[in-house]
Amino acid sequence: MGTYIKKPIMQTASQILSSAALSDTYTMLKDGWFYWAGWQADGSVTETATVIFVSLDGATYNITFDTTNITGTAYLYNPTKRIFLRKGDGIKITCSKATATETVKSTICVQEVETYDD
Repeated sequence: MGTYIKKPIMQTASQILSSAALSDTYTMLKDGWFYWAGWQADGSVTETATVIFVSLDGATYNITFDTTNITGTAYLYNPTKRIFLRKGDGIKITCSKATATETVKSTICVQEVETYDD
């Protein structure tokens, strides 16, 4: 059996905070790794950023990797090592909606592994 590592996947989302909070989840289609997640606002915001591991096994097993209060225009969660995820696990990134009216654009970076028979 062989292994083929796909190019990194960069899932993006956008939300105008005057309408609703940003919430985006990438669900793994194959086993693979989580590398980083972040967002960029088009102006300064004072909001809360969160990155959550969403477990295939259910909400009881979800883990908050990071919660940070941000005053500025950008947020990045970049773990020191890549994190293994199973097919069906997910990564969720959020930005709260307290007072901001700016647009926030998020990116979740993962990599999936394909296996094949030789």
